[in-house]
Amino acid sequence: MILQNEAWGFDIESTGVNVFEDRIVTFSLVNVAPGGEVTEKLRWLINPGVPIPDEASAIHGITTEHAKEHGEQREAALCAIAAKLAGLIHRSTPICVYNAAFDCSMLRAELQRYGIGYAFLDDILPIDPLVCDKHFDMFRKGSRKLTDVAAWYGVPLAQSEAHDSCFDAVAAVRIAQAMFAHYSELHAADLAELKKYQARWHMQQCDSFELYLIRTNSERTVERGWPFRDVSKSKI
Repeated sequence: MILQNEAWGFDIESTGVNVFEDRIVTFSLVNVAPGGEVTEKLRWLINPGVPIPDEASAIHGITTEHAKEHGEQREAALCAIAAKLAGLIHRSTPICVYNAAFDCSMLRAELQRYGIGYAFLDDILPIDPLVCDKHFDMFRKGSRKLTDVAAWYGVPLAQSEAHDSCFDAVAAVRIAQAMFAHYSELHAADLAELKKYQARWHMQQCDSFELYLIRTNSERTVERGWPFRDVSKSKI
């Protein structure tokens, strides 16, 4: 059964929300046992090489000055992240990422930016609790922010902990574990099947959101592509 043994999760905090242009500020990779115990934490604070906007600092608490003083050199940090993830992906390890299209896309863009090999990411087998939650409980009202979804599934994540990449990565794994315990369809799938299912579910969710935007004459855009966003299909 998926998540019966080894389960990892990762999360990114960044300079902004544009996955193709903004930069990683913190990257956390965690291992969580089936009972929810955290068995390993890896966290990188990175000097992004560009100013961190005040609005981003207000969310994750890291300023440009702090990143410059305490952050790792970005190429070295990204190489270390890529090496660790490549090993996990090579072993077909399940990797839980909340809103995977954001984090996976930004990581790939960063690796590409610095000429670090990223082809291994094509074989990632992500479990995205956001996509799964929207699929299995599509008509539930309320926010789908990580803190709210964590509360719904009984996963502790205080507001003071949210937007810390380490706490968020742990929460992503624990939410996935709770969902696998609850939904039999997740139990029955293997990782390769689940990756295909989530890509299809995400596409259906984009279609539904796009129809809503058209009905409301909204000028917002639909970000398509999972687990990697497709810039050519990001507009209505």
